[in-house]
Amino acid sequence: MEETFYAYVAGMIDADGHIGTGRNRYKVTIANNYLPMLEHIQFHVGGHISEDDRGRIKTYQLNFRVHEQIELLPRIIPYLIVKKQKAIERLKYLKANNDYRYRTMRDNKAQLRLEL
Repeated sequence: MEETFYAYVAGMIDADGHIGTGRNRYKVTIANNYLPMLEHIQFHVGGHISEDDRGRIKTYQLNFRVHEQIELLPRIIPYLIVKKQKAIERLKYLKANNDYRYRTMRDNKAQLRLEL
């Protein structure tokens, strides 16, 4: 993927994104009301899009799973400005705690199949 794309994603996270905790776990998300833009990012780096229509305008949120965060964060950290320190801390945390609790359900199912 082009470096300009990751710079764009970093700008989206700096402007409309969130790196923090949610429901006792860390999150990396981008929120926006323009669905095609989020779908374009999702197509290239993954994630899950959820919808929120509680307000006047329907908004969408692209949530990155742990394994996607591990791949994405090193590529966007050089381009982040506002949320750079949070991204660095998040990546350190993921690398230090990358055990079964932080894998995706798909990863856990694959591991179970290997053990059988």
